[in-house]
Amino acid sequence: MVCFYFCFRKQGRRSYGYDEEALKVHNKFVTKSELKTGIPPVLILSPGGKKLLGKINQIDLMYKNVFFTKLVEILKKHDYLDSYIKDDKKILDKAKESPTTKNLYEAGKLYETLGLYEDAKKMYLQATEKQTISLESLQSLHNMARISRYQKDWKSSEEFLSQLKELDPKNKFLFFDDVAVETAHRLIGNKEYTKAREYLNQFILKNPTCERLAELHFQTGVACYMQKDDKVKDWAYYHWWHVMKKMPKSPFSMRSFVAVADRVFPFPNVELGGKFKKPGTSMTIAGSDKERKRTEKIYEKLRKEYESQE
Repeated sequence: MVCFYFCFRKQGRRSYGYDEEALKVHNKFVTKSELKTGIPPVLILSPGGKKLLGKINQIDLMYKNVFFTKLVEILKKHDYLDSYIKDDKKILDKAKESPTTKNLYEAGKLYETLGLYEDAKKMYLQATEKQTISLESLQSLHNMARISRYQKDWKSSEEFLSQLKELDPKNKFLFFDDVAVETAHRLIGNKEYTKAREYLNQFILKNPTCERLAELHFQTGVACYMQKDDKVKDWAYYHWWHVMKKMPKSPFSMRSFVAVADRVFPFPNVELGGKFKKPGTSMTIAGSDKERKRTEKIYEKLRKEYESQE
C-alpha cells in the first residue's frame, strides 16, 4: 500500500504543491457535511483511484491505532487487498519450516508491520525461548515492549524491558536508548509526568549523543506540557524548539512544529491529551506562527539554564 498526500487548496499549506487531480477526487467522494470540522475524512480508494472502498472519519484519523484498525477493516472486505504477497509468504513459510530465532524474528517483524500484533507477539515470544542469546532475541523483547505500548499494556511493557536489560550481554546494552524511550512512554501513559520528566532529563544529560535523542526531547516536552504548573509547561516549549532547531531532519521536528501551536490548534493532538478545543476554534497560519515566535522566546530565555546542567 502506498499513501499519498495531495494538496487541494491553493493557500494554507506548506511544502505541498496544489493538485488539481486531488481536488477532483475530493469533490467526487467528500460531502459538504463531512467538512464541518474542517478536516475531510480519509478516502480509501481502489488501485487507480476510481472506486471508493471506504472512509475513515475526522475523529478516528486523529488516533493512530484506531485509524490503523479502521483501515485494516476496510481492506479486509476486499480479497485482492487482504492477501500476502509472494515475498511475505516466503518469510512466514520459512519461520514455520525452520523456526530459528532469526526466522521467527523476521516473521514477527512482518506481522507487526501489518498491524497483526497478536501474531507478531507469538513469533517474538518463540524467538526469545531459544537458549542462545542473539541480537534477534533481544530485538524481539524490545519489539514486544513496543507492541505493549501500542496496546497501553504498561505492565507487560515493563516486564519485557526488564528481561531485555537482564539478558543484554555483558552490560553492553545495545538497546539503552530504546529502553529509555519505552520507559518514558510507560511513565507518561500512567500519568507519572513529574517522574517521566526527571527520568528523561537525567538520561538526556548523560547520553547527549544517543540515536533517539530527538524522540527523547520530544517526550520530555510532553511530560512537561501535561503538568499544571505554567513554569514547568515552558520547558515543554524549550524541548520542542530544541528539536526543531538542532535536529530539523528528525520526524520529531514536524511533531514538535505541531505541538508548539497546540494552544491554537482546534483538532486533538493525541500526544498532548487528545482533546478537541471549544466549538468555533479555528486555526490560522498567522496564529500558528505567533505561537512559534512565542516558543522561540521561551527557548532563548531557558537555554542558558539548561546548558549550565550539561
